[in-house]
Amino acid sequence: MGYREDLIDWQKGLVRGTASESLKPLADATINGLVSEACLFLTWAGEKQFRAEFDVPTNVRSVNISRGDGAKSHKHTKIVQTRVGTLVVRPSKLNVPSPTAVGRWLRAMRHRYPVKSMMAELILETGIRISECNQWRVDTLPLRSKWKVRSGKVQVTIRYGIKGAKRFPGSEESVNPREILVPVELADRMDRYRDVARLNQLRRWVRAGDDKQEQVRRARTPKPVRMWLSEASNQPFDNVQFYRAWTQTPGCPKGWHPHSGRAYFAIEMVVEWVRNDLAARGCNAVPELTWLQGAMRDQVRLMLTPLLGHLSDETTMLYLRGVHLRLVEEFGHPALRWQAFCD
Repeated sequence: MGYREDLIDWQKGLVRGTASESLKPLADATINGLVSEACLFLTWAGEKQFRAEFDVPTNVRSVNISRGDGAKSHKHTKIVQTRVGTLVVRPSKLNVPSPTAVGRWLRAMRHRYPVKSMMAELILETGIRISECNQWRVDTLPLRSKWKVRSGKVQVTIRYGIKGAKRFPGSEESVNPREILVPVELADRMDRYRDVARLNQLRRWVRAGDDKQEQVRRARTPKPVRMWLSEASNQPFDNVQFYRAWTQTPGCPKGWHPHSGRAYFAIEMVVEWVRNDLAARGCNAVPELTWLQGAMRDQVRLMLTPLLGHLSDETTMLYLRGVHLRLVEEFGHPALRWQAFCD
């Protein structure tokens, strides 16, 4: 096998879909990974003398890299080597619906899934991940008498479902707990669910036992430590069930799922900050995307990183593009609509 006559020809087949296992075109990033893996294998085989030496033609170019935040940031040039024929992967786009569309979907979800809709609201209002939401414990939200309220929001520490290292092998508790802020109105409903509806769900589960013996067994079973119970089984459920409830609710916008809800929170939070900043300065013009990506980048990290956890440069830029589109929609400037289209 040769690089140009075989691997690049295979790459073209993956693009068209004629060479993929599913016989469907693959994403450019997926194709790049497959071809790169093949190059690594054939290079290794050549070095081990299982075949003739395999040559991968490359291009060399320099790129500017920024490191650090704010005043401590600095730039340097890095030389990178890329495989000839590598497909250009377009920047990711956020598929975040408008607040109006989200509102319609959430009303439908409340009607069909009262518990899971409260979980969805928790994601939209705090930006936590699906696992962090589903692993929410009964005692994660403090007792009402111990609430610390800041600007109409209750301070809550989450410890479960967080990515990364755990306290010890077999533990579900993270070594890096995180503080989030839950709106008082939502915290109040969650508190009522915990004290009333959740206990009623557990009672229904006990009574649903096939016979008296099974009912007694269920009554003696330790109560679940996880907060949320399924509307159907009255027991904790996995992420997939929540994902299906979210996406299969009538009126669910295309591409709308729990991780999109995390992006929705981030965008709406920054939009609110920019809106208030513009109002304070008596300005009714939407800032340009270049201003958002320059002046606002560090502020976005400062605002969102403590609430969302790790935030990469790529994700930050995605959020800022989403913020710009939301502001354009809100203020309705034709010139900025055209700029957003071009961007």
